[in-house]
Amino acid sequence: MTSESSRIPPSDLVMVADLVLPCSHCGIPCTGTVMVWFLREEIRHAIEVDRPTFDILLGKLCVGERASDELPRFVTDWCASTGWMDIDAAEVGTPVPHIEMTATLTRLAQVELDERERQLFDALRRVTREGLATDSPLFVYYD
Repeated sequence: MTSESSRIPPSDLVMVADLVLPCSHCGIPCTGTVMVWFLREEIRHAIEVDRPTFDILLGKLCVGERASDELPRFVTDWCASTGWMDIDAAEVGTPVPHIEMTATLTRLAQVELDERERQLFDALRRVTREGLATDSPLFVYYD
């Protein structure tokens, strides 16, 4: 788990999906991780994934014809390294409106995904739906 998530007591964190792959060279997630989470009854429900997998998934929206389309702000912030993934982002993560994540997922549904990317897509869709159903904001923590 990330440095931030390791500070959360285990009883206050439910991992919806742990998709972190360690580095093949050093055996740890040395390139960092991304956690997407929401609160339900004071318990953080989260998915966590290694940065390379997350970056590859969002990168699919920033190339070719798709890059010229009007992309959700969540994606344009990632492409420009600003906003939620900036060095000055909030320590616990940056709130991402459900509409932004839903728009991102709608775009990703039109892209060819490999098995690993599909796992992440499905996990993001699940945590977005569950967060929306509980009217709890989503947060993205880029470690």
